[in-house]
Amino acid sequence: MNRIYLFAFILCLTSAARAQNEDRMIVAGAVFDASTNEPLPYANISFDQRRYGVVCNGSGQFKVLIPRRFENELLTVSFLGYESQQLIIKDDQKPLSISLKPSSIQLKEATVTSYTGKYLYQKAIDAIPRNYLGKRHVSKGFYRVTTQSGTQYIHLSEAVFDIYKDGTDSNKKPFLLRKMRAIKDEAAAHGITIGHSPRSIITNDIATASGAILTSKSLLKTHDFELLGQREYDNQTVYEVSFRQKPGLKKEGFIGTVLIDQETFAFIRFEYEANPETVQHIKIGSVAMRALMAIAGIKASYLGGKFLVNYKRIGDHYFLSDVKDNVQLFFKNERENYQFETDLRSDYVVTAVQLEDFDLPSKEDLLKNSKMIENQRVSYDQEFWDNFNIILPDSDFGEIARSIEMRNKQHDYKSELESVIFKYPKEKSIRIDSILSFYNRKGLFNGNALVTYEDEVIFKRSYNNAETKNDEHSLFRIGSTSKTFTSMLIMLLAERQLLRLDDTVGKFLPDYKHGRVTIAQLLSHQSGIPNYLSNGLYFHEIYQRPFPTKELVNQFCSDSLEFEPGTKFDYSNSGFIVLAAIIEEVTQLPMAEALSTYIFQPLGMTNSFAGDSGNGKNTVTGYLNGQPEQPYPIQNVVGAGGISTTAEDLLKWSRAMDDGSLVAKEKFEELITPRAAYEDWDGQYGYGWIIDQFQFSNSRKHRIIYHPGTDNGFYSMFLKQPDEGITIILLNNTSDFPRFEISDLILNQLDR
Repeated sequence: MNRIYLFAFILCLTSAARAQNEDRMIVAGAVFDASTNEPLPYANISFDQRRYGVVCNGSGQFKVLIPRRFENELLTVSFLGYESQQLIIKDDQKPLSISLKPSSIQLKEATVTSYTGKYLYQKAIDAIPRNYLGKRHVSKGFYRVTTQSGTQYIHLSEAVFDIYKDGTDSNKKPFLLRKMRAIKDEAAAHGITIGHSPRSIITNDIATASGAILTSKSLLKTHDFELLGQREYDNQTVYEVSFRQKPGLKKEGFIGTVLIDQETFAFIRFEYEANPETVQHIKIGSVAMRALMAIAGIKASYLGGKFLVNYKRIGDHYFLSDVKDNVQLFFKNERENYQFETDLRSDYVVTAVQLEDFDLPSKEDLLKNSKMIENQRVSYDQEFWDNFNIILPDSDFGEIARSIEMRNKQHDYKSELESVIFKYPKEKSIRIDSILSFYNRKGLFNGNALVTYEDEVIFKRSYNNAETKNDEHSLFRIGSTSKTFTSMLIMLLAERQLLRLDDTVGKFLPDYKHGRVTIAQLLSHQSGIPNYLSNGLYFHEIYQRPFPTKELVNQFCSDSLEFEPGTKFDYSNSGFIVLAAIIEEVTQLPMAEALSTYIFQPLGMTNSFAGDSGNGKNTVTGYLNGQPEQPYPIQNVVGAGGISTTAEDLLKWSRAMDDGSLVAKEKFEELITPRAAYEDWDGQYGYGWIIDQFQFSNSRKHRIIYHPGTDNGFYSMFLKQPDEGITIILLNNTSDFPRFEISDLILNQLDR
């Protein structure tokens, strides 16, 4: 992200906020490394001798609302390993570009050899009562929690609050929730509430929290310590001490480092993570929460996490400054037939410390320490935080919230249908039409549908809205559903002994950078080759002009591997572009012609083509948010996507898998054999196919194989339940539609 973009963003933000904060002035900007010009994420921004402040976001941006009485005060900017900088605050301040110089005193060997790491840690624990303020004060804070399952956000929450600290070591502090908002994907979260309670916020303050493990005497017995040396941090000299759980212990432990002030022996920074060797001993939630999860049949596992806790000095004492953590959890419920992994990130900053004595708000206004903050439901309006200091978001949270809200509506629609569909006539075709007509009326499905049961077509129909004119002859681009064709073509060539699945790419593309990757690893997304369509710079180029397949491979699919091939699963379109290049080398045909010669023509799929070769043959237009798609060279995705076809032709494709007319049935079975866990979609990935585990309720007793597809306003679902001769083909050309919900509803009706 360049500076022009950063300041365009900040200028808009500043002007929007000023009108609503006449008694305040706004200082905004971004913090950079003076030597590299790179943003410094999470730099600390403070003023009024550090009693007020925020931290930058992940791109180094910040905005701070300051009462006008603080004009001409010093704004302090600090970051670990850099020299702090101070600036005078002015009203109508233009966006700041703050460049910090790397500190001239980096980590150096300790000069006081009589001190050991364990001694310093002990000294810091003993010094806690004098280093952290014991008298009454108020800590004002803001936090943001985001939770992702795979690449999809399933939860967002933010809160502004006051914690009334009374000088006791109790974790039950008066907690005033001033404002909050939260939204959760109800279906994806399966009813599990994610977020914070006042108690969990309060215990983030490791140095003062009652019973905190990292400041306990027991930590000294169970962990090894090492004094790494001294360094400059925030204009003070500190000791850096590492700690690691002793080997062989069967209880939770940690690995990390702390910074301890050389003068006061105060803990001023904790950076740590759970010990991977004992992570299985970590328990999630309180005893009461674990009991409730057990009753509900939920099993929760802690997979790992990293934590950062910073303190700042105000006068003679230290106060919590900010906390960041990133935790991975795994949830499973065999009773409800689901499992999912979450990546939970929490960012918490103390925006103000009021040292004056205080009067407590009324008891009715305080939130109980065990109450989930996220359970207070409010609207998610755009100008929600204009009067509060917050950490600027890294992403368009408004758009993410709208996406979650839409998914919740779709889930509600499914529940609504399930509650009334039993009243419809029992004929399967009538119920399928009722399902699709319902979503069509809601504006959520406009396209073609075809369903077979016991190998017979029992339903076929086109649905439209004001923009579309779909009929049975309409051709739709099917996006990643095309991967089923690429994998079949590879298997067909293997059956003819023109290649082997354990062959390396280098055998066919000797100049390719990642020649040691195998065909099988490409087919199962275990190659480690980064997804070229996730690179914004590549995406722009790919939309401008067509590239020959080998040029696509060498220019866009040759970035450094993300992991050792065969060790992980990570969905990557790049792998299927490389497969297309191998197919072209083996067949000596362009990929589009190879698909036509080996698949479309033998199966009589006369209304199917790949790339740009058949444009104009009844191909419909894709719509994104009601607007016609912007054309792009489809050749640039062939192999990973790029096929245009009809529902009737996809029926021929489906039947070819059943009757073995392309490859022997045992060869097709190799394609749909699970090879790697595909946790984003609650299933397993074979070779170009997803084998379902938890997306569809019918998967409890039937094998369901499928592959969805996405391409510029076109969304598809191609699904087979072979044991009952079921094929579901859904083709939509007006943006995303509830393809999993609709498919599940249809499967349930076919199973009755």
